[in-house]
Amino acid sequence: EQVWAHGVCSLREMDAALGDISITAIETDILMSAAGEPIMAHPPSRDSDLSFTLFLDLVIESRKHIKLDFKELAAVETCLPILAKALPSLKGRHVWLNADIIPGPGTREEPMDAEHFLDLCTTHCPSCVLSLGWKVHVAGGEGYGPAHIQHMHRLLHKRGITRVVFAVCARLAYYELDSIVSLLQPFPHIHVLLCTGTGEPPLRAVNVSFLRECFAHHHNLYRLGL
Repeated sequence: EQVWAHGVCSLREMDAALGDISITAIETDILMSAAGEPIMAHPPSRDSDLSFTLFLDLVIESRKHIKLDFKELAAVETCLPILAKALPSLKGRHVWLNADIIPGPGTREEPMDAEHFLDLCTTHCPSCVLSLGWKVHVAGGEGYGPAHIQHMHRLLHKRGITRVVFAVCARLAYYELDSIVSLLQPFPHIHVLLCTGTGEPPLRAVNVSFLRECFAHHHNLYRLGL
């Protein structure tokens, strides 16, 4: 089980994560700057003092695992060829490639193009672990329904994908928790990561306990990340 530093999008945050021996994995957001350079930043920001190449250089010198949360397709297209060349220097560490590729609860925003994202990942970095999610709106008050789950299942079957992490909004999971549990049933090698988004308050301890108890009841606790 990893101890995470989330939303690491500045040199200050990067230095803190690298200097903390309890942190084993770093999660960061990636998009393109106004100048067309891949940077670590979360929308709507288009500015950062931490570029993707500098982030990689710093990670290579450490022993941390990384999760790269891509916010736009142009960043995927630019970064994955660079990452592919760096992977030998990251041997022995987990690298997760994350994107919201399917429309989810409560939002009309378009997700990232699923087929293009998966093509880029499998072409450039087939050894990395895919982390796939839904584009959601937390305040919409809508949970993950059967249609959301079936859409993801169809995509995985079509592509023959069996090794993946599902990135799920923890708050929205409460509304249809059975749907989230059903994600795991057809795929024995798939895990679920329940997370909160940037700017969201952390889950209360009682809520975390409830989620753990639910997955334990379905014998899937070992496949849950919080």
